[in-house]
Amino acid sequence: MRIVLDTNTLISATLWSSTVAEKLFTLLTKRYDLIFTSSDIIEEYKKVLQRDFTKTDYEINELIHEYFKIFPKNS
Repeated sequence: MRIVLDTNTLISATLWSSTVAEKLFTLLTKRYDLIFTSSDIIEEYKKVLQRDFTKTDYEINELIHEYFKIFPKNS
């Protein structure tokens, strides 16, 4: 099974506790060792956090490092 969490779901899952998105994200991360996303979704996640939630670069990087493991792109 492949599940894609869009940017809105990731925002809800990582900014607010007790949301359906947060519960789903928690369930998935406990069940699977790795959950993959695209660099495009991460970039959009960053832009939305800056634009709509006025998060600083530092705050955004803290969220990303808390919730995601970033792998380098293959050349």
